[in-house]
Amino acid sequence: MRILLYYTCVILLATGCGGQPVDKAVWVNPADTLIIQDLQPRFATGCSKWKAVLYSSVQPLELHTSFSNNSLTLSAAGDAAVVEGPAQICLEYGKQLFYYPVYLKNKAAAPEIYKEFRSPKTVNPDSSLVQQRIIYSRDINCNLLAVRGKSVYFFEDEIKLAPRAAVERAVKDDALSAYYVQPGSCIAIPLQAVFRREEKIFYVTAGPLKDKYGNTVADGTLVSFNYDKAASAAHMEATLLNGFAAVSIPVEGNEGCRLLATVNNIVSQPVNLRTR
Repeated sequence: MRILLYYTCVILLATGCGGQPVDKAVWVNPADTLIIQDLQPRFATGCSKWKAVLYSSVQPLELHTSFSNNSLTLSAAGDAAVVEGPAQICLEYGKQLFYYPVYLKNKAAAPEIYKEFRSPKTVNPDSSLVQQRIIYSRDINCNLLAVRGKSVYFFEDEIKLAPRAAVERAVKDDALSAYYVQPGSCIAIPLQAVFRREEKIFYVTAGPLKDKYGNTVADGTLVSFNYDKAASAAHMEATLLNGFAAVSIPVEGNEGCRLLATVNNIVSQPVNLRTR
């Protein structure tokens, strides 16, 4: 009689797993939270040909299956890591799908990636030295971490920058976090004219041009040189390089002229073009 009962059970199990509908596998070691690296849920089932997939909030992860003594055991790859949070284990048999909700965590904390964003990326002291800043941190598996020294995942504030013209980085090792503090406009134009006898010219130099914080005014800034010439006026232009702009004015017909340099609305003190 016992032999007959044994063979009857074997036949029923074989029939139930031969492409016919199967009962939902029973999770025999259930847990609300699973550590992905220690993942080994076991399910009671008479079928061996199950497929298993772990669906997290952002990624599916195929699980390894092993079957022995009517017990199905699942496991993940040894180096698996996930975005922590709600997930589902999906057992698939043919066209049947069974879901088991879980909460996923990683076994150990992963290295932190610190992110800091600034706006605007270019700051000019003529207008404002204030930047808006947003900070967050995540690990290499894209799990959000609390901001350093804060109890929040995103932190926003305003900061005032030093008025020193430079390219800076909000995060030392992140080139994308770079921002630029421009020099401001000049506040005065030192001007001098030197007579060069051999070349028969007046060599006129404007500079060094500085903003109100002592930064050298940006290269490429246009400097206009205006001087009287008989009954008319003459005009020359030069661009700034390393704080200086220069022009050469022929001596012939220009000796005694009164010269001014201008940058935007800033005007220099006049100088006279003299050979002695």
